[in-house]
Amino acid sequence: MEQLDLLGEQVLPTLRKEFDAGRPSDVPEAPTHASLLTQRTTQSEEAAE
Repeated sequence: MEQLDLLGEQVLPTLRKEFDAGRPSDVPEAPTHASLLTQRTTQSEEAAE
């Protein structure tokens, strides 16, 4: 269980920062649950207008 805590708290944030730094500017952000919900809500509101 400690190993999972270390992975989530120390290793993954560092990896994310390093991958973000090396990502070309033309590559879009990966979709997250929150971004997909926002997109769906925005599309629903536009369709209602």
